[in-house]
Amino acid sequence: ETSLSFPAWTARLAAHDFSGQAEYWTEVLASTEPLFDDVPAGTNTVADTAIETVTLSRAETEALLQRVPSVFRTQVNDVLLAALGRALGEWSGRDRILVDVEGHGREEAVIGADVSRTVGWFTSIYPVALGSSGDWREQIRSTKEMLRAVPDRGIGFGALRHLHGADLADPAQISFNYLGR
Repeated sequence: ETSLSFPAWTARLAAHDFSGQAEYWTEVLASTEPLFDDVPAGTNTVADTAIETVTLSRAETEALLQRVPSVFRTQVNDVLLAALGRALGEWSGRDRILVDVEGHGREEAVIGADVSRTVGWFTSIYPVALGSSGDWREQIRSTKEMLRAVPDRGIGFGALRHLHGADLADPAQISFNYLGR
């Protein structure tokens, strides 16, 4: 099959049956509380923001990008999400944190479409409930397993929500996108 145009891909995505995933996504969304449910009223402008910069040493960067993923047979984004879940849990005092994860969205196998030559920005955004407890080994292992359990790499969440009208209000207040090195 030749590469599909963006409209043809969208039509195929809309026609795909993701209904079997609705229960999974409902459970993910129900498994956490909003992270910032007690934010006091304020202006909520750019002037109210702060920037926190953290710099990793060369050794820390090497550990993050190479050693830790190889020890756990996982990917860098899994390690980063485990660390994000831990940091947000320690900061907020919560055991589970809802975060939106952005994926590349070119899940060709899901709908049987070749989009390798299709021009356009494909993306999928889907919620994950990150755990924030346990030792680091457990944190990374459970994050890895949770991410592998996401059906169709998350593409069904947006399709159900935006193309099929499913009632999946996403209360995640933090987004994560690892663009690679």
